[in-house]
Amino acid sequence: MRRALLHLFSRRAFRKLIVLLLFTSLSLAIMVVPLESNHPQASILDIEDALWWAVSTISTVGYGDVVPVTTGGRMMGVLLQLVGVVLFGTMIGSIAYQLNRRHDAHEMHKLHDQLADNAKQLATLQKKIDFLILQTSDKRAKKN
Repeated sequence: MRRALLHLFSRRAFRKLIVLLLFTSLSLAIMVVPLESNHPQASILDIEDALWWAVSTISTVGYGDVVPVTTGGRMMGVLLQLVGVVLFGTMIGSIAYQLNRRHDAHEMHKLHDQLADNAKQLATLQKKIDFLILQTSDKRAKKN
């Protein structure tokens, strides 16, 4: 599992995607503060509240203690939820792919070894058959 994760995070495209999604999340958290902080019923009053809201939204936990009340804030919340789904879906899918790839490589190695053993056994059997054929032909030659 550790090797799969290391291999995954060593891939440049994957790292770029993660950084892009985290940057988008942070940007949305910062942009929601001016939209929400002036509203009388707002629970997102400063960057700290916005970051807490962003983390709970992107992780799909959504405690409900800090929520946007304006239309603009809610639209950012929808975007943040989509970012969270893409972020976690990408990570979990990539991890599953890496683990499956390693499993497949292991299975292929086992099959290769088994095929090599079968080839050795076949060669041994072929030698025995050749020996038996030679003995049989020698016995027939002696009879004639």
